[in-house]
Amino acid sequence: MRFGLRYFRSLLTRDSYAQVLDRGLVALAAGKYRAADRTLKRAHRMKSGETQAFANRLLALLGKGDMKAAGRVADALLGAPMPEKNSNLIAAQALEQLGRFSDAADCVARAYAADTVETSLLELVGRLYWKGGAPDRARAAWAEWQVRENALAAKHAANDTRYLGLPWVGWIGNMCHLDVYQKARMLGLMPEHHAIILAPENRIANACLLDYWKEYFEVRVESPQTPGSETPFRWFAPIHTLQLKERCMYLYDLQAQVEHIWESQSRPPLLRLKDAHHEQGKLALSRLGIPHGSWYVCLHVREQGFWQEGGSRFHLPRCADIRKYAEAIRAIVAAGGWVIRMGDPSMSRLPAMQGVVDYAHSAERSDWMDVYLAASCRFMLAGNSGLVWLAKLFGRPVVGADWLPMGPLPPTSKDIVVPKRLYSRSERRFLNFREMIHGDLAYEWSGTLYERLKLAVHDANPSVLTAAVKQMLAETGAMEGVGDQSSPSLRDLALRSGFAANCRLATGFMQQHPEFMQ
Repeated sequence: MRFGLRYFRSLLTRDSYAQVLDRGLVALAAGKYRAADRTLKRAHRMKSGETQAFANRLLALLGKGDMKAAGRVADALLGAPMPEKNSNLIAAQALEQLGRFSDAADCVARAYAADTVETSLLELVGRLYWKGGAPDRARAAWAEWQVRENALAAKHAANDTRYLGLPWVGWIGNMCHLDVYQKARMLGLMPEHHAIILAPENRIANACLLDYWKEYFEVRVESPQTPGSETPFRWFAPIHTLQLKERCMYLYDLQAQVEHIWESQSRPPLLRLKDAHHEQGKLALSRLGIPHGSWYVCLHVREQGFWQEGGSRFHLPRCADIRKYAEAIRAIVAAGGWVIRMGDPSMSRLPAMQGVVDYAHSAERSDWMDVYLAASCRFMLAGNSGLVWLAKLFGRPVVGADWLPMGPLPPTSKDIVVPKRLYSRSERRFLNFREMIHGDLAYEWSGTLYERLKLAVHDANPSVLTAAVKQMLAETGAMEGVGDQSSPSLRDLALRSGFAANCRLATGFMQQHPEFMQ
């Protein structure tokens, strides 16, 4: 009888499927991937017909680095009936991290089938096929997307206006890509239209930079929408795929082509530092201890803190160790310059060094000062991050250091790049440039993708980084010697591979790794 009472009580206190699922999702959001995996696995067993727990478990497995189990769950998801839109989108997110782009595109296509009103999903289908090395399928999806968007816009009499929303302003790098959009318009590559930036007031990455764009765009800062209120039809322009007159193009491919035309016509940068910011910036430099008239180089070495990854492998391949830049820093200071370390307070602090300002931990750090420093530096020394594109807005040269992936390269012929290298553990060799811009690898920096493909990421050698810095110092007239404007351009080799690029490989990198261009 006592056993029967205990059993009866357990039935009364047993968690429901919804409660278990909710606990699993909370653990997943908190980055507690092992707990999330256990809880979501339990939820799926309680209600195996529901795919939400199963799809989210895939994200948990990726978070804790269990590639084999993640692959099995992914295969099971793809083989199971999954009519729900959200479950398909969650599965697509995980499959993208695994580098299974075509499978991810198939999941998004299923999500679109469940909700054909959301035509933006077709853009995502095309983008995933493009990243997966399936350009014909990408173009077909984008063509259908264009037809449906045009029909929807015509229905609402909104053909002549495009809205650029949160994806364009929520991150500093994305806000800089407004440059590509506007240059394409000015070059006549896009249909004539009025462009309106809709910036959520609580999600603006850099308010000062947004103000600079008012010269070219109508800018509206909006308060969060009241729940239940109706929004008029708006034709939103996605950031990754731009609609041209004749076709759609992936952002970074278009960027390289636009910059090549822009340079060939000797056009100046779209943005110029405002006089007020120039004067305020000189005063701020003085407060930072930098003498009047001194020149400086901006340094940004990406770390994991900004994205609060909590051990996630996704962004890790783009990160590097700033300590190995010590020799390059000394070369800049020896040439008479200063080094201003950019970033945010989540970054590790720099030790005290002569001629170096750790601006990331300075009281002078602000939106407008970020813009001023990037706009007035001699050059930007940085990995693949938003601050590279900020310097490019104002025409400053870039040394792309520890660069990965090779798809979104620094966009102009003034720029030089020192790539990270990918080592194939299965073939026991390093990949060359053509292999690094092929299919899955061109645009994706997901650490889970590299693990699945058995690729090890090797950071650039400190001596090669220093040589690249000295090359740029010479090219910008900051030290004696002749820069190497004839250092290997990636453009011809990229074009032969159906790819677009303008920048050059650092001479020192090529001398150490001549096989990279084979």
